[in-house]
Amino acid sequence: MPDQGDVAQRRLAEIWSSHQGSAEQTQSPGADANPVRGRHEALIVRLGDELAEHSRKLGPIDPQTVDARVALGVAQLDGGHVTDAVPLLEHAINTIDPADAAAAGRLATAKAALARAYLKQRRVRLAIGLYESLLSDTSGVSTEEQRWGYRTKLAVAHRAGGNGTAAIDQLEGLVAELDGRDDARVHLVDALVELATTHVVTRGAADGVQLYERALPLAIEVHGAEHRTTLSVRLLLAEAHQQANESTQAIGTYEQLISDAELALGPHDKLSAQAQSELTVLLRARS
Repeated sequence: MPDQGDVAQRRLAEIWSSHQGSAEQTQSPGADANPVRGRHEALIVRLGDELAEHSRKLGPIDPQTVDARVALGVAQLDGGHVTDAVPLLEHAINTIDPADAAAAGRLATAKAALARAYLKQRRVRLAIGLYESLLSDTSGVSTEEQRWGYRTKLAVAHRAGGNGTAAIDQLEGLVAELDGRDDARVHLVDALVELATTHVVTRGAADGVQLYERALPLAIEVHGAEHRTTLSVRLLLAEAHQQANESTQAIGTYEQLISDAELALGPHDKLSAQAQSELTVLLRARS
């Protein structure tokens, strides 16, 4: 039987990514997410029609066809259809010849999306390979901000593959590089949260608590107190308190989070429901 602490750690490792997905992942069934989902599904249908038309008129490797294939792959990925997205993006990567800046940019976009898809599928080595390829590219096709994102995702991939040391080393270096830069605060929040999560699931919750507490005021400053990202950091902080056996702090954090999240996102939102569920479990364990 799995150790309960190990199960809790694995769950905690997945919470952050679960709140960074598409609109259809953010609310529970029965909430008002269906219009958003419907619009996204309509977008997928439209992009599929465009891909079919370009492929028929221009051929499968024409730049416009490849652009349409990448756009459809990204839309499928953002809509939660990872299995549908992967072959589209793999096909695009295999047909792009980065002979000019436009083609190189097209290839980088496809690689970044496919790396995200592989990471969602837990195909960690493939994701690592793509992120390393993107970071080793010296053509300048990726912006500095994009490269910060690749570095964070590469660390997440290392963590998912069980290499917490590599993840922490990379994230600590990135945090040190971004700290104090006004143009990098969004990425600093991401890096701090992933660093905190990596500490919790690999080395201990106490360091994770401190890092989440460091990330939280920055998230409020960057995103606002009611933004999903900020509320997600608070959920992670509550989980880390719970993992560190700081039940009083965890309960207080959950209770305030539930109140704020229900006002900001609604009582049926996935984040609100998750916080309520975790608090219920914690209170039962204490009784």
